[in-house]
Amino acid sequence: MSPIAYRVKDDSRNRGFQDIPANSIVHFADMEWFSQGRGTPSIASAILDWYDLSETRDAQKIKQKVNSILTLIESNENGKVDAGRNALGMGGGSAATATSYMDSGMIRIIKNGGSLKAHTANDPPEGWMKFTKLVESSAFYALGWRREMLDSSDVGGAGVRGFAADVNRSIASRIEVLENGYKRCAQYIIAKRAKMGSYELPEDWWKLAFTRPAEFTVDEGRMRKS
Repeated sequence: MSPIAYRVKDDSRNRGFQDIPANSIVHFADMEWFSQGRGTPSIASAILDWYDLSETRDAQKIKQKVNSILTLIESNENGKVDAGRNALGMGGGSAATATSYMDSGMIRIIKNGGSLKAHTANDPPEGWMKFTKLVESSAFYALGWRREMLDSSDVGGAGVRGFAADVNRSIASRIEVLENGYKRCAQYIIAKRAKMGSYELPEDWWKLAFTRPAEFTVDEGRMRKS
């Protein structure tokens, strides 16, 4: 019940793929349980939230475009375009619709008992903006990140120092995944070249490490002093 080979897409071959033995494959994945055979992308935990945000933002864009086009709202007896005024070129559209278009500087004629008022819209609404941030925060949290990593203006300096540990923990976790895979690759290359006679290896040749990136900090001076 364990994989013996992996079929890799390879268009350079006539078959269009290549079968590689499992012991020749190095997995760059953060496994969550011991018998896991396939890595799960981190974004999988939050992908539905990102899709929902994309859909709601597209809807808000359409809504704002409609509101920017709609300038005046006319109330009349029949709720339709005045066919007589339309025939005289004083309003666009057809009599069967409730929408008319006007050019700048045109004077609109209103029927008796009708009214004309400017259309106003407060978009995007403040409540929707707050809800968007809430969904973003939960999506980032599912990834093991914090939304403030992208925009720390809301939390201030003290807040940024507070979640600096979360940032470094996320970086360290990703480094661990990459380093485990790269160690296997480097050990294979070093051993292979030694077997070819390129050099002789010391007894502890397999003890190798990689230079790690600098830790995230918001106050380098304070960190050096401490």
